[in-house]
Amino acid sequence: MDGTFAVTCRSVIKCNVLQSSCFVSIRVFGSKPETRHHDRHPSALEGVRAARWIRFVSACSAAGRNKTEQIMTRISNAKIAILATDGFEEVELTEPLGKLQAAGADVHVISNKSGTIRGWDQDHWNREIKVDKQLSEIRVTDYDALVLPGGQINPDVLRADPKVVSFVREFFNSKKPLAAICHAPWLLIEADVVRGRDVTSYKSIRTDIVNAGGNWLDQEVVCHEALITSRNPGDLPAFIDKIIEEVEEGRHQDRKVA
Repeated sequence: MDGTFAVTCRSVIKCNVLQSSCFVSIRVFGSKPETRHHDRHPSALEGVRAARWIRFVSACSAAGRNKTEQIMTRISNAKIAILATDGFEEVELTEPLGKLQAAGADVHVISNKSGTIRGWDQDHWNREIKVDKQLSEIRVTDYDALVLPGGQINPDVLRADPKVVSFVREFFNSKKPLAAICHAPWLLIEADVVRGRDVTSYKSIRTDIVNAGGNWLDQEVVCHEALITSRNPGDLPAFIDKIIEEVEEGRHQDRKVA
């Protein structure tokens, strides 16, 4: 008398929409193999099917233990912070601001000062931009992504402010999208978040990135687990598209904290 067994597997997929987020979970219930005796040998096909079910149940159970949920945010429901101070490269703030707002995001200009901040346009001071909130008024949990414009003056001033550096580091450790362009990776270096990661920047600070342990790449946009970097204003279209893409993917849970 040979034994055969049967496996019962039931999967439930639930999608609950709460404001801007979609929560998806998969639960698998599997009964232990139970032996049933028959007066005949099981067919080869029955044996193959049973083995496949066992592998399926085991794989689903392991997946459930390792990753049971994924939260994603539509860009039209996202809240994004752009952090800058006087001397930002004007187009590196105004273009992401305009394009992200056009996509439906709620975008705030954040600074370490109140009132307005003034941009630098290639070789001269230019537009003033209203500051929506001071850094002291916000928390990392308030936003789905953080964008750092470049310019030589702006990131150089910000990286000397311990509160700014601490905020950038905390945002990186939240595993949410963090984007920096041009000279803004100076802030990433100061926050010690480039070590062991692929990044790009304005070419003149390549050595700074390498010395900080980063792997510098000459590409229009580099994305390493939602750490997004670009080289210069010419890369802005790809930079902004990647920000939108990463916001909609959600947190990168596998990103190691700095």
